[in-house]
Amino acid sequence: MATATWTRRHVLSLEDFTSAEYDTLLQTAASCREILSRRTKKVPALQGQVVANMFFEPSTRTRSSFELAAKRLSADTLNFAPGTSSLTKGETILDTAKTYLAMGADMMVIRHREAGVPHAIATEMDRLDTNVGILNAGDGQHEHPSQALLDLFTITSLLDFEYPRLKLLADKKIAIVGDIIHSRVARSNIWSLTASGAEVHLAGPPTLVPQEFTEYIHKNVGAKHSRPDLSGFYSNPNANASPNPQPPIPNPQPPIPNPQPPIPNPQPPIANPQSPIPNPQSPTPNPQSPIPNRQSPIPNPQSPIANRQSPIANPQSPIPNRQSPTANRQSPTPNRQSPVTSHQLTNDK
Repeated sequence: MATATWTRRHVLSLEDFTSAEYDTLLQTAASCREILSRRTKKVPALQGQVVANMFFEPSTRTRSSFELAAKRLSADTLNFAPGTSSLTKGETILDTAKTYLAMGADMMVIRHREAGVPHAIATEMDRLDTNVGILNAGDGQHEHPSQALLDLFTITSLLDFEYPRLKLLADKKIAIVGDIIHSRVARSNIWSLTASGAEVHLAGPPTLVPQEFTEYIHKNVGAKHSRPDLSGFYSNPNANASPNPQPPIPNPQPPIPNPQPPIPNPQPPIANPQSPIPNPQSPTPNPQSPIPNRQSPIPNPQSPIANRQSPIANPQSPIPNRQSPTANRQSPTPNRQSPVTSHQLTNDK
């Protein structure tokens, strides 16, 4: 059972969570395991409540998990899709939140690519004096409290399945490896793990591990441990206690200028192919010179054209010649008629 009464309305960050609040969440979550083993996986804990899942950026696991959890607790859900909402017509995020408030939303689960959006909506809900709770499902590179709480529940359940609690992680050595500076989950994990008293280590390239994170861990947790090698993981790089891990950092940098000298080497050949470029241009006028030569023969074939045209007039000359015999043939025609006339004259006589 829970060890404390829950009084927090919004879950925006784990930075100000107390140990009692962590234990309340862990033990409440453990009591809900039995629900998942039932044939009807539903309890009336949130019956009559409306949960609005307002995800302004794509999500699969987080959005589906919140929707499924709300339905398992008998709540009604509203799913928001920015691509088909009035945001495309110029509506602001706060206006969208007020719209869901007017529809009777009791809780809003917010995810946005910009840090601070859940805080802004929570501030507006408080200003309007509403009882709407805001749950941060990830805002930019700031935090992801729900994922960090799930990680905390998973780790403590491995240590004590029946009774997970925060103090189980005291003096445990836990490493967070990867891109720390861009991970909102890592930021929330740092708050929860350091609150448990765990020995937190951050591992990653120097450019991906924020200096303020290492200083915070060293200030809040590292001072309680006397192991000399811990400073190499999360202490200030400028401190005297961590000279050993720092020399390897400049070592990979000297090879960086080495591949640069070969860069000018391929450039001289680039100038060589440019020199032949004017060479093909010089032959360019050469093929142009034959062009007028080819043009000169152009009038030559025209001259035969006139020659061919001259015979055209020649065949016209025989045409009257052929007509002249035609007149000759016509001349005998009256000659044939003349005997007919003479014959007729003879018969008449």
